[in-house]
Amino acid sequence: MTTLHKWIALSFIFLSACSSGLQEETLQQLRDRVSEDSDLSAIYAPSAIQPIWVNDDGLNEEGETFLEELDQVQFDALIAENYHLEEITALLSEWEEQQEPSTLISLEVLISKSFLKLGHDLQFGGVSPRKLSEEWKIEPRDTTDFETEALKELASGKGSVAGQLDELRPSSDLYRNLREQYQELIKSEIDFASFGGGEAIKPGETSAKVEEVRKRFEVITGRDLPDSDAPKLYDEALVAEVKHFQRLHGLNQDGVLGKEFWEAFGASSQDLKVKLAVNLERLKWLPDMLDTELPKVLVNIPAFSVDLLYGQDTVYNSRAVVGTTSNQTPAFTAKMSYLVFSPRWYIPEGIIKSETLPAIQKDKEYISKKNMAVLDGNGKEVDPSKVKWDKLNQDEPLPYRIYQKPGKDNALGRVKFMFPNPYSIYIHDSPARSLYSKDERAFSHGCIRLEKPQEFAEVLLKEQEKWPTDSIASAMNKEDEVTVKLPEGPQVWIYYLTAWNNGGELHLREDIYGQDRKVAKLMGLQPDEKYY
Repeated sequence: MTTLHKWIALSFIFLSACSSGLQEETLQQLRDRVSEDSDLSAIYAPSAIQPIWVNDDGLNEEGETFLEELDQVQFDALIAENYHLEEITALLSEWEEQQEPSTLISLEVLISKSFLKLGHDLQFGGVSPRKLSEEWKIEPRDTTDFETEALKELASGKGSVAGQLDELRPSSDLYRNLREQYQELIKSEIDFASFGGGEAIKPGETSAKVEEVRKRFEVITGRDLPDSDAPKLYDEALVAEVKHFQRLHGLNQDGVLGKEFWEAFGASSQDLKVKLAVNLERLKWLPDMLDTELPKVLVNIPAFSVDLLYGQDTVYNSRAVVGTTSNQTPAFTAKMSYLVFSPRWYIPEGIIKSETLPAIQKDKEYISKKNMAVLDGNGKEVDPSKVKWDKLNQDEPLPYRIYQKPGKDNALGRVKFMFPNPYSIYIHDSPARSLYSKDERAFSHGCIRLEKPQEFAEVLLKEQEKWPTDSIASAMNKEDEVTVKLPEGPQVWIYYLTAWNNGGELHLREDIYGQDRKVAKLMGLQPDEKYY
């Protein structure tokens, strides 16, 4: 029996069906304690102060219920001991032995403080995203102290402890569904170790490893697979299981037991618990992105995907390429306000110094080959052959800007979608079409590349009569830029989730930037060494 369960049981001894308050002398002690506490003085009504959690016999029903609720916060990926549990249990022991009114006052005050801290962490997480300042730029859902209002409600006799705490939890389906999945995982006590991979195995082939995979699927899913006369044969029934697994992990559904499959399939049950806990914490940081009928673009970085939703309906989905591990796409939100067909690509100075300038210094024809142009400090085009490229120093500010002209080889492709932000991140087309067939697609300098850009433009402009499909196709093949404003453009959400539940199915993705490990460490969680 855990310490928490012990004191939940013990608290029943202290409950009294007859007593609902405190004696006047004890109440006066409570008034004095509360008046000196800035967190609590505004919560308890001075003129008619009454305890929320205790009575003359110990904990009242609300106090006992709160201890029960502390036992449930594990399913929110929170740790009960972080909410004064040890001090509360010590005070309960002290009360059992000495029956001192001052102990009741200390219990009342401490449980209220526990409620406030727990209420805050249910809303915003136990870990501040500001500790990940380089990766996470999204502001919290709402900084209002709703936990204070919830405690005031309880102090005035309104609502229930369980109800008030549940109101403080994120209301989004993303959070609620993943919490339910996490609760099932914890309660199931399922346990499986990490699993080593091997050589690629194709459908119809025979291998001893296939029998191991078959047994592991039964452990992970909790159900028996169809009996096989040849358990080492990679048969159709097991192929179907593998393809389903690949879909839920964002892998190409080819049924091959290859490198990417082995990496995802090899995670232990501890890995899975940590992954779900980390993402529950992230979802506390996020506003409810779906809680509006306005259009929104959802970009989940580890999923390499872009979705456009109107209300709750997904009207567009595309594979995407995101930033590399050294040029990570940050998590942030901004409003899309315009798009540009046949865009120029003004090359960022950092890329010019690290890539373009060295290439020019090696090949004087590089600029013409890449369909580029050079501008001086006044924005006037200059002859690149007149520039002394060898004299330019990568460590000093450059006196020139370089852009790539519109065309089929332009790095931005045929269209870019703009949502002004401090990070110079936007969504665009790309001529590098082969990258979209890969499982892992972290290849850009930070911007998001779309596999289906024209379809995206068509959906965004469907209400503008001037832009039927043929006009869009024509604008994507101009020699000059064509800018189109989006007066009611969607809100763009770029975020980082490696686990979510959709339609009752758990989807998992690789932690491509290593951010799960950072959050897990801040949460005090320990994944296995093979954590993915």
